Amino acid sequence: MAGAKLVALVEQRRPRLDMRGIAADVEQAGLRFRYGLCASDEEILAVCRDADGIIASWVGLSKSVIDRLEQCQVIVVSHIGVDRVDVVACTEAGIMVSNLPEFARLEVRNHTMALLLALNRRLPLSDRIVRSGQWGAWLVQPLETLYGQTLGLVGFGNIGRMVAPVAQAFGMNVSVHDPYVDVAVATEYRVGFVSLEELLRTADYVSLHVPLNEETRHMLTEAHFRLMKPTAFFINTSRGPVVDERALCKALQEKWIAGAGLDVLEKEPPDRENPLLGLDSVILSPHSAGSSRVNNFRAARQATEECIAVLNGRYPRWLVNPFCPEDVRERARS
Repeated sequence: MAGAKLVALVEQRRPRLDMRGIAADVEQAGLRFRYGLCASDEEILAVCRDADGIIASWVGLSKSVIDRLEQCQVIVVSHIGVDRVDVVACTEAGIMVSNLPEFARLEVRNHTMALLLALNRRLPLSDRIVRSGQWGAWLVQPLETLYGQTLGLVGFGNIGRMVAPVAQAFGMNVSVHDPYVDVAVATEYRVGFVSLEELLRTADYVSLHVPLNEETRHMLTEAHFRLMKPTAFFINTSRGPVVDERALCKALQEKWIAGAGLDVLEKEPPDRENPLLGLDSVILSPHSAGSSRVNNFRAARQATEECIAVLNGRYPRWLVNPFCPEDVRERARS
């Protein structure tokens, strides 16, 4: 196996994927395997510099790293978002980037609805009241019904389309803003397509389901939160930097909106001084919406299969950089 191609798995801070299972699959395919738990560019390069294929699990691959890779053909991101990888630098270097667009759809849908229901039923407050020795439904009033209320989905891709029918099953109306989705989809999913401004003005719950890129970074600002109802709740299970967090804190502190359910923040983990940590109107989870034991296993398997297949000459199933140079396409097909 001395001359075999090398697959490197790099993770950040803590292991998430089944490293032993990936190693076994890679070696069974006749390839070499290397693993690294990395916290810096230099540590990543120590593992990946001479790799032919890289599986990246929640680790940042900057242009500085990409430019020093010696023979990499493909980088497979073991989840949906590719914002941690410099895709432009990869394209310039002739490296294909693939991701797992079906990753965690069920889990993120469920987590979104869990946050929505917890906000609606004021569950954190109820828990604190009971633990303090108090009892009585009047202590957690007002409690609102979900029936007839409106959920506004900003982004209507895979996850948004899974959230909509569940919300409708609770008797909610669903409005959507997504300029990249054909309005014909509205008929299929029985949702109303509206402008972002109208969605924010009319929704009782606003939930974000967009990728992080230069177009969406800080797409929601102070002006947007001022449009929302004072009784409305905000939910984000996509990416923290999509929101101007300072504006969100102000909206919550000054009660422009009623509360928020957040799985993601601009800085993760947050500083202890982050005002969101001290607000009773906010429910926080540690970027865990997409995580489950079964899902993590599937992600490891799919990312490994994709990396091995590309190194064996197959064109990627989920190519992220579609303008990849033609010579790279030919290399993958050869």
